[in-house]
Amino acid sequence: MSRTVEQITYTEDFGKVKSEIEQLMTANGYHLTNLKTGEKVWKRGNGISSGMRFLKLEFGEQSITVTAWVSIGLGDTLFNEVALDGFMAPIDRKAVRILIDQIRKVIR
Repeated sequence: MSRTVEQITYTEDFGKVKSEIEQLMTANGYHLTNLKTGEKVWKRGNGISSGMRFLKLEFGEQSITVTAWVSIGLGDTLFNEVALDGFMAPIDRKAVRILIDQIRKVIR
């Protein structure tokens, strides 16, 4: 399992930050889903017509832990998780990096 983990701090009200991030995720085509591992993540793509992109957001006191990765596979069958610094799936990796930057801008 290869994932990228980043910590983002915020000073705004938790409810406002959470709401703004949820709006951003939805506007970018992501939806909440539960993985077979029991993790609740934001996902975009199905692995057939587009790559699968994942973001797991864990809210702490004044910070968010963002765990992000793309996956090579079809449907619910994940063949390989790729961190954002890998060499596979460059278009999907770049799109997730851009989204993380957008999250930073929204909450600061």
